[in-house]
Amino acid sequence: MPRVDTITVQCSFAWWWKPYVLLLMVFAMVARRLPSDAHVQRMVHRALRTKIVKTPTEEA
Repeated sequence: MPRVDTITVQCSFAWWWKPYVLLLMVFAMVARRLPSDAHVQRMVHRALRTKIVKTPTEEA
């Protein structure tokens, strides 16, 4: 029988994420240009924080 484990992961963003997004929105409105998807994706990867809260329990 296969073993089933449950892992709880907590995700949060860095403190600078909200001000960065607001500044990016203002820049986009003033310049009338959208940022590239690649740039936004890079910044999300830098700002995203993950943490394992609960690890699986070992059963004998």
